[in-house]
Amino acid sequence: MLLFFTGVFINCAAIVLIILSSIKDALSARQTDGRNDLVHIAALVLAGVVAVSFYHKNNGNIFLAKLLVCLPATPILLSAVFLAAAMLLKPNWK
Repeated sequence: MLLFFTGVFINCAAIVLIILSSIKDALSARQTDGRNDLVHIAALVLAGVVAVSFYHKNNGNIFLAKLLVCLPATPILLSAVFLAAAMLLKPNWK
């Protein structure tokens, strides 16, 4: 169950970050030209994945629920770890 809730937390954190980015873009003075449409679709897909995984968890299919949550959570987590390492280590990529 810990793996399931960890995946749900990572996916929900990604959804919140996407929503905050959208709010920042909406409140900024920049003209939006629809370049963030795929990001909004990704947020909807992640929300759908979380909803479907909770549906399967409540119906007793824990393995499928964990699989659905962990598939998008793994690249998100690895990207965050790589970004944090790049910020901390400040590599010279020239």
